[in-house]
Amino acid sequence: MRSYFKNLGAEISAERSDKGIEDDLHKIIGVCDACFKDTANAGQIEEVLNGIVSMLALVTGEKSENLIVAFCEKLTKAPSNIIGMTCLKVLWSLYQSLDTESPMRFHVYHALVILAGRTKHIDTVYKVRNFDPTPTAFTCLSVCSFCYYPKHI
Repeated sequence: MRSYFKNLGAEISAERSDKGIEDDLHKIIGVCDACFKDTANAGQIEEVLNGIVSMLALVTGEKSENLIVAFCEKLTKAPSNIIGMTCLKVLWSLYQSLDTESPMRFHVYHALVILAGRTKHIDTVYKVRNFDPTPTAFTCLSVCSFCYYPKHI
């Protein structure tokens, strides 16, 4: 993964860190937006970013929280709708990979909403049932634990 980012021009060493996976991930996340330049290859971008999601699963505790927040911040800055949709998929994978009781789900969901709004795909996060202006008209898709309203069907 490091060599992929280095080949894209990112300032990252091709060698793994002696300090462990947390340091590696910190450095990789720091340059992961370099893949946004490769706009013709959204599939490869998704694979690489999902690789980061897989690596995040190996880290626990406070270090994990900082890495997840940093990763979400990078993905919400996707420069185009095509890359933004790719980042939405990756954020959704990250969200689904977290324990349902994890407080980090809020941060990831918040990033999902921000990015969905920027890419004009808020309907991928929320679905409106009929046109009822009351708050219960909105159905949260698989994320009601962070909804302000009771769970919906």
